[in-house]
Amino acid sequence: MKKFFLLFVFLLTYIQPVSSATWEQFSEKSYIDTDSIEENVDFNGNSNEYYFWTKNLNNKNDYFIYQEKKYGKKIWYTLVKTVINCKEKKIANKSVYLYDLKSHVIDNYDFKDFEIEWESIPPESVGESLCDFVCKSKYQEDANDNNNVEYILSSYLKELQKRIKMNFDYPPNSNPVTIDFEIAKDGELLSYAVHKSSKNKKTDNQAIDSIRLASPYRPLPVTYTQSSLKLRGKFDYNDIDIIVLY
Repeated sequence: MKKFFLLFVFLLTYIQPVSSATWEQFSEKSYIDTDSIEENVDFNGNSNEYYFWTKNLNNKNDYFIYQEKKYGKKIWYTLVKTVINCKEKKIANKSVYLYDLKSHVIDNYDFKDFEIEWESIPPESVGESLCDFVCKSKYQEDANDNNNVEYILSSYLKELQKRIKMNFDYPPNSNPVTIDFEIAKDGELLSYAVHKSSKNKKTDNQAIDSIRLASPYRPLPVTYTQSSLKLRGKFDYNDIDIIVLY
C-alpha cells in the first residue's frame, strides 16, 4: 500500500500532460504547442473545433494572485488544454494544470463536457490571435476559396465597417457612392479611388475621407495569405456595405 501511495505521489507531482511540444509564442507570456493541435470531427465528418495545449507564464494578474493565495505556493506557469470553435469564434478550457517554481504539479482539473463554459472571443484580443492561429490549420490550404476567405475575414470586415462608419457624415439627399480601396497586410491603407460616383463631389469626398481617417487599420488576419486585401465599399445614406474584390 505504501509503495502504491508513493507511486501515486510521484505521478501526480511529475506528470507532464504534454510529453513533447513545439512551443510558439502568441502573446507576451503565453505559448501554444503547435504539435498538440487536434481536430475534433463529429459523426457527420464536420469539424469546427480544435483542441490544443497552451502554456501561460505567471504575469501576476488576478488569476495567478488568487491561485497562489489558495495553495500557499508560488506558481510558475499553467498548462491549459483549450478548445476553440472556429465557426462560432468561441473558446473554452478543457483541462488546467498549475505548476510551482520547480515545475511540479500543484493541482489539476479536467472539465467534463457539461462543465465547459464557452466564451465569445472579442476582437483585437489575445483570444482572437490564438483563434486565427489555430483555425489557420483548417483554412490555410483553401484560403483562396471565396467561401473560406469570407469566413476568415468576417469579423475583420464587421469591425472595419463599424470603424469607417464612425467617420462618415452622409450629406442629405445624396446618391450612393462606391469606393474601391486596398489594405496592406500590416493594416496600412495602400490606395483608394471612386468606383461609382454619387455625382456629388462633396459626397464622394466624404466617403473617401471616412476610409482615410479610419486608417491605419488592424493588421489582416494571419490566416489570410494574400499580401493585401482589395475591398469595395458602397456608401448609401447611413449604411455602408463592404465586400471583398477577388
